Amino acid sequence: MPSFEGDDGDEEAHLGSPRLNSTNSSKGFVDAMPHRWPLTGPIKADSTALIVLDMQRDFCEQGGLLAQSGHPIAAARSIIPPILRLLHASRVVGLPVYHVRHSHRHDLSTFSANERARQTSLLELPPMPRMESSCDPHSRPLGHFLLRQSPGTDPVVELCPLYHEVLIDHSKPSAFAYTDLDLLLRNRDIRNLIIVGLDVNDSLVATVRDAAEKRYDCLLVQGCIASVSSIVPLSSGQHLEQGVTVDLSLFEQAASAHCKKRSEISPQLFRPRPTSINPTNPHTCLNQR
Repeated sequence: MPSFEGDDGDEEAHLGSPRLNSTNSSKGFVDAMPHRWPLTGPIKADSTALIVLDMQRDFCEQGGLLAQSGHPIAAARSIIPPILRLLHASRVVGLPVYHVRHSHRHDLSTFSANERARQTSLLELPPMPRMESSCDPHSRPLGHFLLRQSPGTDPVVELCPLYHEVLIDHSKPSAFAYTDLDLLLRNRDIRNLIIVGLDVNDSLVATVRDAAEKRYDCLLVQGCIASVSSIVPLSSGQHLEQGVTVDLSLFEQAASAHCKKRSEISPQLFRPRPTSINPTNPHTCLNQR
């Protein structure tokens, strides 16, 4: 991954450098709360990645799992525009982007016995769907809930992955549990993570916690995280002890300073990733990959 070049062409520019944030006295670091980020800095494109967590149609659209179960999706919808701004800024400055979605195999074999028991005895208001609802043969607006290759597991169209961006399926709360996310990050020598998205069944909390335990330095962007639960608000991320928070405007400043880089990026890289919707029947899943 190429490093950012300064306006004068002979000095490396970092996200959070004084030219991008005049209040920052330490070049290459972000003025986050409660401490600067990254701890070991400075931040560079070849050591930093953006993770977009669970921003999928089942959680963000009226025909999806949450809305069909009676859960409000206003919080999920509200963070789409700021995440889109952050996503654009990250792409402009060359940060690798990883899209993570919650999904299960078509035979539900990714559900453990404990998870099955929990689902059948779950008492929530409003209730979450039962296990059998995922396999309901009746047609649903976005297909079967949370099954891989079902339209509902696709990222929302506003945040659709580009052709070269990685899409990872996770079936447990943490995006690191039983996935190759950690392997992919380490193979690129990524040490710093910007994590945004939805907290569904503690997925955001679990992902940040696991990332910290694996020695990644995590940054949460204000206004780009939310919870589907009204009991545990996540709009600021202040209760997540394993990460620090920063305002979105910093990244927009970074993108603005390096907009000229966009002309150097191949348009081929900006092709949207194909969706999983079956063109002959949008309510059915394609074959399990």
